[in-house]
Amino acid sequence: MGSWSYYCAICGSTFHGPDLISRKQRTPRFLFRQQRDAAFNKLTSTSPTNKIDFRTFNAETAAGENNLDAESLPSEDEDNTYDPCIISKEDAAWSEDLQCLGVNFEHRPRRAFLSDIGCEGGYGAVYAGPGSAESAPESLDEYAACFELLRKAVAFRAGNSNTSGDLDLDLDVLWGVFRHLQDYAQLDIDYGRPGPPQDQHWLVNSGEELFIADPGKRVHIHDNVNHMWDEMVSSVEVSNSNSNSHTMENSSDPFVLLLEVLPLLTSQLYPESLLNLISASPSLRRGLGGNFAYWRRRFETDMPWFFEVHSFLDSLGTVAVGVPKISFSHLFAWAYHTTTPRVGIKGPFMGVANRRRIWGVCDQLVGPYLDLVGTQYRLESESESESEVEVEEAQSQ
Repeated sequence: MGSWSYYCAICGSTFHGPDLISRKQRTPRFLFRQQRDAAFNKLTSTSPTNKIDFRTFNAETAAGENNLDAESLPSEDEDNTYDPCIISKEDAAWSEDLQCLGVNFEHRPRRAFLSDIGCEGGYGAVYAGPGSAESAPESLDEYAACFELLRKAVAFRAGNSNTSGDLDLDLDVLWGVFRHLQDYAQLDIDYGRPGPPQDQHWLVNSGEELFIADPGKRVHIHDNVNHMWDEMVSSVEVSNSNSNSHTMENSSDPFVLLLEVLPLLTSQLYPESLLNLISASPSLRRGLGGNFAYWRRRFETDMPWFFEVHSFLDSLGTVAVGVPKISFSHLFAWAYHTTTPRVGIKGPFMGVANRRRIWGVCDQLVGPYLDLVGTQYRLESESESESEVEVEEAQSQ
């Protein structure tokens, strides 16, 4: 059968990120084929199949490929690796640091523990210090970075404003939740879209560098947020100076009469619905756009994972009162769309997009964990089967 790979229980990704990055840049022919495939996918997703002239499309793309240097034929290295121009080995180094949530059935009264940071050894082996005096005959593996995100997600859902990652988790309860959800190489949860390409071995697909992008908080991301904010303020100031009309007075817009209650009316909308509504209603856009307190709350509730934006908004302080209107709604829309996980994403916020995906996974683990952590459930029950029954019963309530 040969060897096999195993993956992070929390984000579903591989522990070999740096090894999967190509040693050389993509060749022109490979890049051309990427563009061709993207154009084909867009064509087939927007037009009925019977209305597409495939013969012309194939002829045009073949002609374009033939014009490329024959020496730029793609190698197997390009087909099965990530693009070094999108992600570097240094940026993917975090993916080699794993921890084990282990359990020792011989130890009483607490059997679950978290190992020190280690690395994958192949064939199910993990090289890591125990993190305590116990050994771990059975364990589940996850990135150290993902475990910290899980801590933050638990703190956020529990109403703890301190999401620094210092919250102590009940590892016995967490082990029970993980074991109940375990399904072969991953947990039986939604790992987001796009989903990790797991098989006997990790499948490297072009444009999916997202899966090995560092989800940790980084200084350069905060700097990029500052830069984007400056650009937004400038564009809004220019827009306002060129505008001679006040769309707020448009009587056909029903929200003109509801300006005082707009924050309450829109507080329960999903981000995408809110942004669509603001785009369609000038009065809503003007009424909410400059409301710093409103957007501060929206960032906290809808984007708890975007730590750099939270730090940036904290740094604004009272200065926020004097900025042009609409800027905060623009910032929210930019943050939401820029960090949406997708195939082909690249740039400085790719790691934040991966963090957003991982946070969605953590969110599915937080509920069962908090349901159990306030009970007397512990792994030292009479048998493992009894423990799993208790987990299942608590989740079904």
